Amino acid sequence: MLDRPLQQLNTLERCFVVFWEYIKISSIVVGGGYAIIAASQQVFVKKRQWLNDDNILDMVIITQAVPGILATNTAIYIGYKVAGFAGAVSAMIGSALPSIVIIIIIAAGLSNVPLDNPHVRGAMIGVVSGVVSMVLMAAFRLRKKAFSGNLSVAIAIFALVGMVVLKISPLWIMLLAISAGIVDVYLMRKKMKP
Repeated sequence: MLDRPLQQLNTLERCFVVFWEYIKISSIVVGGGYAIIAASQQVFVKKRQWLNDDNILDMVIITQAVPGILATNTAIYIGYKVAGFAGAVSAMIGSALPSIVIIIIIAAGLSNVPLDNPHVRGAMIGVVSGVVSMVLMAAFRLRKKAFSGNLSVAIAIFALVGMVVLKISPLWIMLLAISAGIVDVYLMRKKMKP
């Protein structure tokens, strides 16, 4: 019933869908914000076709630039795009609720879990490997939108080298990348004027 196109759903139905989708996403997806981004792209771009890759790329940029938990910021952004303020609140609650319940259960029983058990360690290795592959897949899907020219490729290479090799703070990387983008657009506009 709620698999109809976005335009055919009223606000309450949209809020329920984002709430329920984020309940499902947050219940199953392990690995934090980047895994949530990949799962959100799968649900709202690929499956439902309510958003497009440009929306997801904008979301990545915005959610990285504001403080807070990346997974929750992602849900709020998508909820807002789908159903306005009510959708943002619905998605935020849907994304937080499973985590709250799961953390309470884990905290209550963590002392009984043998973390040095080879099966538990194997499960953790499997989870980490799966999460990394999901994040890489999301990045791979967004590559064409993210790399629109030589400058964006240069910024990406600089950011990678800056963080991995030079150990520059991500805050400085972002500020330098923003500055480079602004200068590039300014220079392009200046060339276009007669």
